Amino acid sequence: MRNRWNGKTSKTDQPVSLTSAKKIKSLAKYTTKDGQFTTNLTNDEMKLIGKWSPKVKAAEWSELLDEHAKKYSVQIHDNYVIDIKGFLSYMLDFYRSNHKRPSRATLQYIAWKHGYMSNSYLIDKWFL
Repeated sequence: MRNRWNGKTSKTDQPVSLTSAKKIKSLAKYTTKDGQFTTNLTNDEMKLIGKWSPKVKAAEWSELLDEHAKKYSVQIHDNYVIDIKGFLSYMLDFYRSNHKRPSRATLQYIAWKHGYMSNSYLIDKWFL
């Protein structure tokens, strides 16, 4: 089919993508999200399929990480936060309890975002 269409349709310069779906319901939700589709399904069948949710699992996980990071109790010594290892250990325990593989870049970003890593520390780690 892809060779027959030559990768483009007559109405647009955009390439045509052909795929098979493991979850037909998810594919139907995704393809109908913009409202520009053709289907042989009835209106009742379309209502049963539901609407596409733009929130992806990665975004949900990112939100969970951020909320968990906010719960960390800061250890302050001489008015200076130095408990970066404690924070990273706290976050790694959260990854383990959720059976997720930790991402170094994500951990560094969260530690930086919440003030446990300075700009100069990250520059030293990334570029030097």
